[in-house]
Amino acid sequence: MSGQYRTIFVGLRVEPSAALAANLEAVASELRGLGAGASVVHPANHHFTLAFVGQPPLAEVRARFEACVATLPAGLGPFEVELTAIAGFGTPQLPARVVFASPAPSARLAALAHAFRPMAEQDAVLHLTLGRTRTREASVHVRDHLFGPRALGGLRVRQVSLMANDGSGRYVDLSAVDL
Repeated sequence: MSGQYRTIFVGLRVEPSAALAANLEAVASELRGLGAGASVVHPANHHFTLAFVGQPPLAEVRARFEACVATLPAGLGPFEVELTAIAGFGTPQLPARVVFASPAPSARLAALAHAFRPMAEQDAVLHLTLGRTRTREASVHVRDHLFGPRALGGLRVRQVSLMANDGSGRYVDLSAVDL
């Protein structure tokens, strides 16, 4: 067990374009407008999730991360990804429990996700979490009014990280590799 971390995952820190930052703030503003029914991820915590790892021992997960890094395609390098929709994960009670931005198809992003799939505890939908809903009313509103195609803008991917949620709402890098 990793002990001090709630969840460990492979992610990408994001460097949003000015257009993307403005559009993500607009979505955050809509979520904040729902009051106590929703919460927003602070922009400093924005990341793109590639694979959920769970809570294995840290030494084991670091070794698995390094093994996956060794399989990255040569010349992958930094690249741009466009976010093109708002979607979510949910339940019948909270159809939009987690609100996220999803990417346009990208061969480079798919290559990264494929390289880290052996670490995955479960299949992950590539996503950038924007917020969460806490009430059925807020969740239904988000699903009905925010979900769907939306040209949000681009982000620059320069690094892949082994990340963890420390339980306080912050995400920390346990290991990182420049592309």
